[in-house]
Amino acid sequence: MDDTWRACLHHVVGPTRIDADILCLFLIHNEEHLLPDLFRHYRAMGDMHFVVIDDHSTDATRSILMSEPDVTLFEPRPGSTYAKDKREWRGGLLDALAPGKWCLVIDADERLVWRGYPDRHLHQLIGQMEAEGAKALIATMLDMYADKPIAEHVADGSKPLADTFPCYDDPNKDVLAYRTALTPASFRRRFPMPNSVLMGGMRDRMFDAPDDRHAMLARLLQRKALARPRQIPANNLFWERIITRITRPRRAQPPLNLTKVPLVKWQRGLRYNGGAHHLSANLTPATENGVLLHFAITQGVDGVAYLANRGQHAAGGGYYRSILDSGALSDLNPVYSGTSTLNDIAQLEPFFGEAVS
Repeated sequence: MDDTWRACLHHVVGPTRIDADILCLFLIHNEEHLLPDLFRHYRAMGDMHFVVIDDHSTDATRSILMSEPDVTLFEPRPGSTYAKDKREWRGGLLDALAPGKWCLVIDADERLVWRGYPDRHLHQLIGQMEAEGAKALIATMLDMYADKPIAEHVADGSKPLADTFPCYDDPNKDVLAYRTALTPASFRRRFPMPNSVLMGGMRDRMFDAPDDRHAMLARLLQRKALARPRQIPANNLFWERIITRITRPRRAQPPLNLTKVPLVKWQRGLRYNGGAHHLSANLTPATENGVLLHFAITQGVDGVAYLANRGQHAAGGGYYRSILDSGALSDLNPVYSGTSTLNDIAQLEPFFGEAVS
């Protein structure tokens, strides 16, 4: 077994030989309130084992994880930090535990769904991907929220997060809710998949909207953003470079990247660029896309402040700091004219891409 992970991680508990069909890996820090829904959602997908890196939690997260029979738990060694080693935390462990195995790589606040979910089982999705020679599923992070002020966005651990936060920015109602950009050429050489990013959604709209959102040409070029593939074919790169150059947001910090690759048939040596946004190899993507229901704000203003002060999300916590600086969160309700309530996964059809025959 590869053991490069041992330089930065310590094995706490659980098997290091994983026989389950699918491995689900996530990092966590003080997110005990998310665990009941996380396990409920992913255990329903079938034979799965959870590999978790607990980054110095001080709440009940550690004790909960140690009590779960389908969890293998790791923690950082002294001197190893998320900022410095997160790429190896994920990649090194997957090299050791899951070469050749289908792996879900998520954050604790993400719930993967796809076309036909839940009636179309995860094994059916993977079977279709294998039939078409695909090795990875690209997905969109979809910000979920409630019809209430941000300060009241507090998770109720007794029920699914999707019931507490059922709202999302609907591209059928707002054609500019989402937009795309090609990744820079220097970045594509190191992390070629996917070679574009999707931007937009609730957090972008409320706290980081670009100044040129309503520019006439930008509106025209970005109306079909969701219809374009996340992995841009080589013969379309010239056109995508033009779109990116014309519609690139004018702002101080990079926009939030909503594109991720959460389902991968792992190969030794693969690495994510940090979070599970881009891969270091140009794997064959599935013809369809997934959606990661993303519950970014689940502990009200205190949760946003904690993320900002910890500095390990979105531009070193600067993004969440900008949310705090944007005004009185207690008075901000995310609902607007483009909001829909998610009652059926079929509503997310615009995000799923090419239909599977």
